[in-house]
Amino acid sequence: MKMRILWIVGILAFISVLSCQSADQAGADSGSATFKTYCVNCHGINGSLMVNGARDLSLSGLTLDERILVISEGRNTMTAFKNTLTSNQIRQVAKYTIQLADSSMHAK
Repeated sequence: MKMRILWIVGILAFISVLSCQSADQAGADSGSATFKTYCVNCHGINGSLMVNGARDLSLSGLTLDERILVISEGRNTMTAFKNTLTSNQIRQVAKYTIQLADSSMHAK
């Protein structure tokens, strides 16, 4: 009986881990999709286009919270997105821009 309970607990733990990974991936995908919809015109697909005064996101050292603030409130010529995107979308885009910086660092 104990072995059966341990087996069930193990399976449930495994399913839980898989669902967390799927949720993280879904968040990354939605951050990417939102970025492509709203940000590529100025930042480019890899974050380094720098049109209309946009910063090179592949070189940015901003923290996640700083990125969320900039996306929400805007900066210089950048539009504030707090009335366009949900807080979750803003967070996912911010996380995605960190991936752009990380990808740039690994490519060098």
